[in-house]
Amino acid sequence: MSSPHRLLAVLGEAINNDPAPPGFSATLAFGVRQGDETHWWEVTLDKKAKGALVGSPDPTCDGVLLLGATDADAIVRTGHLPDNPKLVDLRGDRELLGRFVKRYLVSKSSPSVRGEPR
Repeated sequence: MSSPHRLLAVLGEAINNDPAPPGFSATLAFGVRQGDETHWWEVTLDKKAKGALVGSPDPTCDGVLLLGATDADAIVRTGHLPDNPKLVDLRGDRELLGRFVKRYLVSKSSPSVRGEPR
């Protein structure tokens, strides 16, 4: 079994480094498929954001985003999804997923998305 993709750790770091309330409520799941394996990270946003690696997304998640490893690598490297992603499967509430990305990733500089010092 391989280790979870770096992007999932970056998501965890993003919520752990930001103690302010999320500003919205949702349960979201983010997955990265690496070969035959898919690793999932799920976050519950309410008064506080709490995330953890999970075996599979909860069926009641408000939104689910699955990326291929190549696309996840690009996000970690550049802070952006590539123009022609190989695997992007987005299910559920796109607005809530977008709010999460804007709140925890886009509002940060690309170096912080990549986990580099500012």
